[in-house]
Amino acid sequence: MQMLELSTSNVFGSYSLGEQYKCWLNIKGVKHLIKINTNYRESLKEVTAYKLAKAFGIPCVEYKEIQVKFRGSVRNACICRSYLRDGENNISLWGSLGNRFTTKRGEPATSLFERVVKSTSYRIGISERSLADYIKTILTFDYIICNTDRHLNNISFIENNSIYRFAPIYDNGKSFLNTDGILTDSDLISRSNKYKSKPFSSNPKSNIIDKDYSKLLVNKWLNYSGSLDKHIVNKGHLKIIKYRINKLLNL
Repeated sequence: MQMLELSTSNVFGSYSLGEQYKCWLNIKGVKHLIKINTNYRESLKEVTAYKLAKAFGIPCVEYKEIQVKFRGSVRNACICRSYLRDGENNISLWGSLGNRFTTKRGEPATSLFERVVKSTSYRIGISERSLADYIKTILTFDYIICNTDRHLNNISFIENNSIYRFAPIYDNGKSFLNTDGILTDSDLISRSNKYKSKPFSSNPKSNIIDKDYSKLLVNKWLNYSGSLDKHIVNKGHLKIIKYRINKLLNL
């Protein structure tokens, strides 16, 4: 496993607030992001999520597990290449909405989703249909991996000269019910039922917005990927994925 040494001066993030320490490094002329594990052990989850997305044919940032020397100790972490080229900027969905956009307490997920899509489409020039499909793809993927951290700053666009395109999926570390082990059937059901989603509703069924669209997507992904056993190494994650897929298809 690759080992890198990090300087404290280059690291950002607040571990006390549950954030990962992160650091941008230039490696052989290519910008890479390093993310150090918290107690959630994000690195392996990022790797599994990438492998699942790749199997499904979904653009996703590729993460690899590494170890880093930081503040006198060796820590587990993950590394990925920047998906931005020269002259490009990362604009989050939240950032694209502008400071005049406000959320409404108790607003239904579908209403918030539609307002976000309409406002973002107007501001960045991507059609409402394409934008809605892009976001629903991410939400469906999140439903399967039980991602608890898909806030509106974790969905992004790539901007170049005021032209926008969709960024690959990233930041999947807080997923898989906070485990890398194989859960018993009863524990899997219990943890799955307690899973809280983002960003449109904490209820995963409501958060996917359009269950029929999600079902069509999942069937398409499964036809494309074939058996998931050949793609996913971690058996605990694989069990969660299969359970969540079955749950979604039976909504």
